[in-house]
Amino acid sequence: MDDRTNVVIAPTGLFQGSGNSPNGGFLVNCDNPFLSAQQAGTFCTPAQIAAGESVDLNIGRRNIEGGGREAFYEHQNFRVVLGARGDITGSWKYDIYGSYYNTTLAQASRNYLSIAGIANALQVVNGPNGPVCISGGSCVPYNIFQDGGVTPQALAYLAVDGTSRGSTTERIIEGTVTGDLGDYGIQSPWAEDSVRVAFGFHQRRDHLEYNPDVALLSGDLSGAGGASVVVDNSIRVAEVFAETRVPLISERPFVKELTLDGGFRYSDYSTGIQAKTYKVGLQWAPTSDIRFRGSYQKAIRAPNLLELYTPQSVTNTSDVPEDPCAPTTDANGNVVPATATLAQCLRTGVTAVQYGNGGTTSLIPQCPAGQCAVLTGGNVNLSPEKAKTFSVGFSATPSFIPGLVASIDYYRIKISDVISFVPLDVSLQRCLDTGNPTFCSNIVRAPNGTIFGTSVAAAGYINGASANIASAVTSGIDVQTSYALPLDSLGWDSIGRVSVDLNGAYSLKSSNKPLPGDDSYDCSGLFGPTCGGITPKWRHTLRVTWVSPWDVTASLAWRYVGETKFERDTNEPSLGRGAVDAFNHTLPERSYVDLAALWQINDSYSLRVGVNNVFDQDPPLINSTYAGTGLPNTYTNYDLLGRKLFVGFTANF
Repeated sequence: MDDRTNVVIAPTGLFQGSGNSPNGGFLVNCDNPFLSAQQAGTFCTPAQIAAGESVDLNIGRRNIEGGGREAFYEHQNFRVVLGARGDITGSWKYDIYGSYYNTTLAQASRNYLSIAGIANALQVVNGPNGPVCISGGSCVPYNIFQDGGVTPQALAYLAVDGTSRGSTTERIIEGTVTGDLGDYGIQSPWAEDSVRVAFGFHQRRDHLEYNPDVALLSGDLSGAGGASVVVDNSIRVAEVFAETRVPLISERPFVKELTLDGGFRYSDYSTGIQAKTYKVGLQWAPTSDIRFRGSYQKAIRAPNLLELYTPQSVTNTSDVPEDPCAPTTDANGNVVPATATLAQCLRTGVTAVQYGNGGTTSLIPQCPAGQCAVLTGGNVNLSPEKAKTFSVGFSATPSFIPGLVASIDYYRIKISDVISFVPLDVSLQRCLDTGNPTFCSNIVRAPNGTIFGTSVAAAGYINGASANIASAVTSGIDVQTSYALPLDSLGWDSIGRVSVDLNGAYSLKSSNKPLPGDDSYDCSGLFGPTCGGITPKWRHTLRVTWVSPWDVTASLAWRYVGETKFERDTNEPSLGRGAVDAFNHTLPERSYVDLAALWQINDSYSLRVGVNNVFDQDPPLINSTYAGTGLPNTYTNYDLLGRKLFVGFTANF
């Protein structure tokens, strides 16, 4: 596979908090010849102007002269599998295989401005032939203080590109041995079938490597979201497992079949994690028309490479759109004082001087563009997530409705030690309200009191690094139904076969508890940044398939995603705010129609064609601050590209 993507987004520029001064601003000398007297007098004293001192300015300005930022991505991947299976002796059989999977990334970021170059180009004095950079060399002055002052030469000096390469690889070796213990007389006296077993091993190594160039590594690209980091780590796991199926009773009154299933797995990870997991299940078929089943499982999910080894970095986030300790501006341009009191803001690291004016009007700059900053990254001390799953259901093949197969299952999954982070707005609000050190330690303010920027050393941020702190409970109902239309009974069997298949899921609960002791909140039927996407109450795929007598199979599918409500428009504890957002109140239901056909030309060759999203249904749009920074104004659960056509050819030799 090879895919290439080119993306153009809004121009880069001087973003508030992204400079390289101690406060995340940009140093400008007060005697800069590009400054008008009014401009210089706004942020410099007469003494500073006379001495040519520099002041730290919180500048926000787009590079409108240079155009949009460009990103180029290319992925390539391949997979190789080699395996063998055969007989050992008697009923014993083996199956062993090895696989190698590789994906590479090549990425280029272009039309960015250099933060270091900006710092040089804003330090300007008059030279013999006009304004020059104090740093000298190839530096060209950057005049952002006068209309039309930015020259092509200045942009050429400031321009910087970034490139990076990376790869992920996965190597697997797995083998199983299966056998029938009936060869040794191991069998229930009330069952016709004997006990069957399977044993096996699994070894896997996952490796992630990412290498940015010097420009990305140093965080020099203004508007790139902070410094990139090098990653070069692996995880290895060795596992052994065993499974068994034990027929207990068969062909008895009210017991057509009663079977016990069991399994056990031992896992040993290179990270030091050792786990024992198991499953047990029971199936009971009173007649051939219906079968009941139930199961209980204990499972784990070990932390992955990114969760463990991603180096920590600071980037912007829309999860906290504003700082309550900083003033805002209303639609009319009027300054609105900070919503938090001086006493509250002191708990988050604000000083009385920064809050200013006797504690009535904060002097702290507000987070720009609705994005405060977050510290993200891995944690090598993470432990595995633990899950306990209970399910019960039945399947039916009623003899009085030939061709019908129906299956309904209820499941409940309880997960503990979920790998997550303290929600950013929770850390901030709990610190404001209570001063609890657990939450206040997550608030790190820059020297000037801000909580934005892109530098671990200079920026303010809220700690959002991973930890085993959350828990979750998910429950729902899965529905699977297939019905082969009785065309033969209607005398229409000459046109082939037609079947209808339905796969649906109903969400009963998607409960999350972000912190021990907190109230849980239920995301079922909701969407939003805290819920992490959309969780519709109902979704399904309904497919009608026609197998013609002319070696052509055609299908029509209806994919349905149910309506969801904005999480903050609810009264859910720890989640809802009871206010209605008129524009983002709901994401309406979406239906997609797909068409596909397969022509089996002969035993060796087949041709397939199709159209997905036939009616070119657009996804519902929401505020990008709710979907997440860097994502489109919607969720990937929907079709983002509109109508898609495909064609494929398969040859078997």
